[in-house]
Amino acid sequence: MSDSRSFLMQKPEEQLLACLKAYRLGQARAEQAALSAEDWRALYRLSAQQKLSPVVYETLYQTDDFCGGDEVLAAGWKRETVMQAMAQAMRTQKLLQLTGALDAAEVNYAVVKGILCRSLYEKSDLRTSGDEDILISRDDFPRCREVLLENGMRLSDADEQDDVTHWLDERTGLHVELHTALFSSKRREDAQLNAWFTQQLSDTVAVPVAGGAVRSLQHSDHFLFLVCHALKHFISGGFGVRTLCDIVSYAERYQNEIDHARVCRQLQQVNGRVFLDQIFAIGQTYLAFDMAACGWTLSSPADAQDMLEDCLAAGIYGQTSMSRRHSAALVLEAAEGGQDRPSILRAAFPPCQKLVSRYPVLQRAPVLLPVIWLRRLGSYGLEIVRTAGKGNSPGESISMGKKRTEMMIRYGIIPKNKAKNP
Repeated sequence: MSDSRSFLMQKPEEQLLACLKAYRLGQARAEQAALSAEDWRALYRLSAQQKLSPVVYETLYQTDDFCGGDEVLAAGWKRETVMQAMAQAMRTQKLLQLTGALDAAEVNYAVVKGILCRSLYEKSDLRTSGDEDILISRDDFPRCREVLLENGMRLSDADEQDDVTHWLDERTGLHVELHTALFSSKRREDAQLNAWFTQQLSDTVAVPVAGGAVRSLQHSDHFLFLVCHALKHFISGGFGVRTLCDIVSYAERYQNEIDHARVCRQLQQVNGRVFLDQIFAIGQTYLAFDMAACGWTLSSPADAQDMLEDCLAAGIYGQTSMSRRHSAALVLEAAEGGQDRPSILRAAFPPCQKLVSRYPVLQRAPVLLPVIWLRRLGSYGLEIVRTAGKGNSPGESISMGKKRTEMMIRYGIIPKNKAKNP
């Protein structure tokens, strides 16, 4: 991968990528680096942040120097791996029960992410999912609601008019996010994305998964969704290397069923084509992804080291530090406002329309906007005091926001010098 930018990858990060590569290829053991006792502890923490603890354990536990001889760490890691894999297997069976019931009730639905991504790997239950996402039409919501209740699911939030409702099975811990739109219908930037995917509910396909089959979007559409979903998280805070692995593995598995040209055209419309280039470049360098054999070519030079560094630091969805979460406001302001430089003032004092979904009172009383601004700033101040020394400061948020915005500009996600939207 030709890339003028580079960062000094630490041994735990190198080992994590080696483990992910071995897992993706179905290999029993990963190539092992020489790790110190502190490196092993750092690898354990990193794998937990990336939700890859079972994967790393499975590909390293047979090594002679596993955990550097730390028997307590090794035993705890093993226990967590077994428990997470067993819990995932139970949740998977419950999901298959639900989708079978939806099929019997003739509800048009499409499962996305989750089980579809797990099915890409030989030992699927080691690639755990925090929840399962199901897309339905709003017209089908009453019937789907009835099916979920009949099968022991409990509605865990109150507003059934939202784009997504959350359902929980207390016995297995399965959490289902039931979507009538995969992206927020309250954001005009997401209208095109929602139109692409909701229109495809009438043309779903059965996808084999461990223990059965589920219905999902056509593979071109599901692959496009995986990339767009990653893009949205990349802008708002980041995403982890597991998502990178899922995307390249999906491109490999369904290479003959993905309309490459159409996907590229659609990604171009949402400024995501260069973004996909960099995911493929990382996959090719670190995860044994053969881009040419899968029918893909780069539309731009490989320039992916900053993305890889960001993914390794971001955790699963950009939640590793308060500074990273707060820096997202700067990046989002630049992306949505069409500015090539983030504005601290605009991020701190966003307009009413950007806050109304979080503060519904503004819809009835816009005059309360200054009060909401003060409340937000006060909460942030208290958070800084409470988390002092734990990766949270205004200066760090601003620095990270600027760096990530510059990366978005290089990748064309934020078009340079674009005029501000009215």
